[in-house]
Amino acid sequence: MNYNEIEDLVLRSKDGSKIAKEHLVKEFMPLIINLSNKTFIHGYEFDDLRNECYETLFKCLTYYNKDTHRFVAYATNAIKNTVYFLVRKSLKKASTDGAKTLIYTDILENSLTCNIKGIDDTLISNDNSENLEFAISSLSNEEKDIINFVIASKNSIKDYAKSRKINYSTAVNKKNLALNKLKKNMFLS
Repeated sequence: MNYNEIEDLVLRSKDGSKIAKEHLVKEFMPLIINLSNKTFIHGYEFDDLRNECYETLFKCLTYYNKDTHRFVAYATNAIKNTVYFLVRKSLKKASTDGAKTLIYTDILENSLTCNIKGIDDTLISNDNSENLEFAISSLSNEEKDIINFVIASKNSIKDYAKSRKINYSTAVNKKNLALNKLKKNMFLS
């Protein structure tokens, strides 16, 4: 890139020369294509990224002041910053709209159906009370509390978490650990 030639193209482009603008685009084309090829942003194709870069180049032409700095550095930084901004925006959007944002609440828990009989169904319908008594006696008081609250009283885990002032995920983990311990002890006896 010949910096003096580009400065001349910029000045002529600002004066309205379309040919100078086309030559300026050709000068920045390798940079723009390279950035567009190296960057993946969900929802953007190669042409979309390239057009965003060209749009930034033309904005730079509008706002450029030749007394403050050189156009090549000014436009290059602006184009790179545009791409970085799009990447950051995409990542922020993915954290709020992406697949990782599924929240497992009692509403979702109640709407998911499964034909496999769970341990809580087994506990309620099991006729073998001796095994059940042995398994329950092996649980800690906290494990008995969560089993009683969620399974026997048919309350939600969300309500348990609120009443005990713990996180929902902690309550789910406690319930699962208690049920696994109960299941293991029921089939051992």
